[in-house]
Amino acid sequence: MGRGLTFAGREKTPVSISKGKNIARAVRQAVDLAGGLEKLIHSGSRVLIKPNLSVALPAKTGVTTDPKVVTALIQLVREAGAKEIMVGESAVVGFDAAAIFEALKVRSLFERAGAKVINLDRDEAVEIEIPKGIVLKKLKVCRTAYESDVIISVPKMKTHFQTGVTLSLKNMKGTVPDESKRIIHRIGIPVTKREEYGLDQAIVDLNTVISADLAVIDASVSLEGFVPGPRLVGNPVRMDTIIAGSDPVAVDAVGCRVIGLNPLEVRHIRLAHERKLGRMLPKEVEVVGRSIESVLHPLKTEIPEAAQTYENLTIVEGKGCSGCSVTNRMALFFFSPQDVENLGVVTVIVGDTTSTDYLSGGRCFFVGNCAVRSNKGKKGTKIGGCPPPGVWIRRSLTKALKK
Repeated sequence: MGRGLTFAGREKTPVSISKGKNIARAVRQAVDLAGGLEKLIHSGSRVLIKPNLSVALPAKTGVTTDPKVVTALIQLVREAGAKEIMVGESAVVGFDAAAIFEALKVRSLFERAGAKVINLDRDEAVEIEIPKGIVLKKLKVCRTAYESDVIISVPKMKTHFQTGVTLSLKNMKGTVPDESKRIIHRIGIPVTKREEYGLDQAIVDLNTVISADLAVIDASVSLEGFVPGPRLVGNPVRMDTIIAGSDPVAVDAVGCRVIGLNPLEVRHIRLAHERKLGRMLPKEVEVVGRSIESVLHPLKTEIPEAAQTYENLTIVEGKGCSGCSVTNRMALFFFSPQDVENLGVVTVIVGDTTSTDYLSGGRCFFVGNCAVRSNKGKKGTKIGGCPPPGVWIRRSLTKALKK
């Protein structure tokens, strides 16, 4: 278990939905409706609960998993008779999970509930082969995650500016060290390497070797993607909902429908289904408990495109996936109108394009491997990556402001 997704079989996959302000009760109900833990956990099981605690923002912001969801799961795993219960996380690149545990004051809470808290950022890494990988052929993963008998993924319900949503499949990225996260996000991938939907393919590749045996989406307070809101991370939306099931693909698909998205349009979920790693279509999934319609709460995912309204700034988008385009727009969103005007005449080129119209004046920025590769030899600032991190784009533009 926890060793990668396999095809769910011919019968419908049950995915449960519960709703209520009492989080512990809602979690218990969702897990029970999804089939319980009796078949999953036995007296010798080492269980890793993997929430989303990747940044030091409290659950009320909609960014991190509510500790009440985690403690409720710890209690259920204890009742199932597990030998060892662990709560583990690897923070976003450049941060340390131990500091986040302390900032959120969750370490003692989880320990009192009966779990050992594991800083996966300090865990030993194990390099493993990915036999069915499309863009990943091998990857380093955290030993604790790899050697656990059972993994329970507990993502926050969030829309995401690069992948549409970040739910249980993407949550597994927190079981790998920073080196592997950079590879998954295609940061530092050679410009000469051509990939289609590299980030989404990498998320699916990861789940073929490290996956959740049970997925529990915390939608008590969800995050409505990158639109103006607290700390520019999005708007928290109270939903008081828990979604659970043993097929992460199906759980994520139901999660999408609950927030008004079509999972067929969320690339990594669709790719996982196409690679027969789980169920997704309504005819393949049995929703139990509450209906999708009874908890439906559409969330926004769009990126503001205010930068397109400036006369001095032109964005040229060629062929390619949406990763660089969306990351670029998000990076520009962090600049004030005055900052954008102070840039002078600027053209930002994204994607595979050989147009030369934009080279008539001003400064050029080539964002992403496709733009860099297709404009080889042309003058401008080259920001490689597939996609490059938004901070790289902001940093390059900020340097231009200082000149």
